[in-house]
Amino acid sequence: RQRTHYTIAISSLGKRGLASDAEQWFSKMQEEGIAPDITCCNSILHAWARLGDVERCEKWMASILTAGLAPDIVSYNSMLHVRSAGWCSCSAGESVF
Repeated sequence: RQRTHYTIAISSLGKRGLASDAEQWFSKMQEEGIAPDITCCNSILHAWARLGDVERCEKWMASILTAGLAPDIVSYNSMLHVRSAGWCSCSAGESVF
């Protein structure tokens, strides 16, 4: 399968709030030796942000950086969303990352 097929599946699952399922497809993609791109990672990051899971969002942001991908506006907006939605107790001056 090509990365495009995985990206579509991962994005679709993420938009429906099925972040765990999107992660499973992400793992399958990697098992097939297909390198992820920022779109795949952002789809999962955004899904976890919409679900309010700060820990998972932080994990995915770290994964993006570890993979050598450049976070983009979607990455940062997802992190801001999960941090500003009242899901965490971070102070206004605390780093989002």
